Amino acid sequence: CPRARLVEALQAVSGIVPTRGIKEVFESVRIEASGKGLTLLGTDLEVSMLYSIPPGEGLQVAEEGLLLAPARRLQAILHELPDEPVTVSFAKGACHLKATSGSWRITAGDPADFPAVEVPETAEGVEVDREVLRDLVQRTSFAAAREKMRYALNGILLLTKGDDLQAVATDGRRLAHVRASCRNSGKI
Repeated sequence: CPRARLVEALQAVSGIVPTRGIKEVFESVRIEASGKGLTLLGTDLEVSMLYSIPPGEGLQVAEEGLLLAPARRLQAILHELPDEPVTVSFAKGACHLKATSGSWRITAGDPADFPAVEVPETAEGVEVDREVLRDLVQRTSFAAAREKMRYALNGILLLTKGDDLQAVATDGRRLAHVRASCRNSGKI
C-alpha cells in the first residue's frame, strides 16, 4: 500500500483509539485485508470508526487476513517513512512492516480479543458542508459538560429532519442550540 494512504487511514482511526486503556487490545487498530481492500477499525467502546481503503491506486492484497496492531506505534513508524510503498504482514504474533528504507517488527495482539463492534451494512447519511458542521460544533461545544461524572451531558446532540440540522449541548446550567441546513434525502 502507498504509505500516504496508510498514514491517512491510521490518523483518522487513531483519533478514536484511547492512548491508555485497561487492556492493550483497546490501544490497537484492527486491520482486515480482503478482496475489498483494507479495512481499519478502532474503538474506545463508546465510539467506533471504520476506515476503508479500496483496492487499486497502489493497494494490493496478497493474502486475506486479520491483524491487530498497536495504533500509536504503527502510526509513528509510518509517519517517519519516506513516501514509498509499504508491505504489512502478520505472522507469529507480530506485525511486520517492510519498505525499501527498512523493516520493523511490532508485537501484535490476537484479533479475536478485539471487542465486537456492530457495523451497519447500510446506513442512511446526511451530507453537511465541513464549515457548517465546524460552526455547529464551535457554537455549541462550550455548553457541554466537562465533568466525567456527567457522562450523558458530555457531548453534542445532532438532530436532522428534512434539510434541517440542529445541534444541542447542555451541562445542566446552560444550553446551546444552533440550526443549519444540510443535504438530506428526507428519510431521517
